Amino acid sequence: MDHAAAARRQQQPNDPLRLDPSLQPDSCARELWLNWTKELLLRPQRPSLLWALARTYGRPYAWLGLAKLLNDLLGFVGPLLLKDLVGWLAVGHANDQPPTAASAPTVNSLGLTPPTAPTLPEALREWLRWLAAEWGPASPRFGLVCVAALAAASVARALFNSHFNYQLVSGGGGGGRV
Repeated sequence: MDHAAAARRQQQPNDPLRLDPSLQPDSCARELWLNWTKELLLRPQRPSLLWALARTYGRPYAWLGLAKLLNDLLGFVGPLLLKDLVGWLAVGHANDQPPTAASAPTVNSLGLTPPTAPTLPEALREWLRWLAAEWGPASPRFGLVCVAALAAASVARALFNSHFNYQLVSGGGGGGRV
């Protein structure tokens, strides 16, 4: 059924679905057969059907898996940022003055192990101290950092989730080279 006919009447269960040409069974079978013959040439003693399938269908699913992984990781980031924001608000930093570079937290006060002597240039160390002083948990601006990071994580998660679901529904998650 074409789109014009679908606009005139509701699609019925027995109406055929038109697949993308790369998702047609003959196209998929041809691509799998080519990858299987490559596998036979590469590993004549122990050919692997799994590697042939991965070469044929793996790349789109790997990208979808990465999008899903990032979506799930961002799902954990939101509550952690919210916990930090609520904890920062509970302490009450509304009347604090911005900290000076002298009052910047040291690397050990942030719970990090100090690097060995020649790994970081002194300018980078000073910049990290300034960054921790200006935007870290002791700073009056830390709330803005948490809110901005929470908003960015929410937007990124929505984009990854939409992309993942669209690719699954549209059939872009598999079937030949996409």
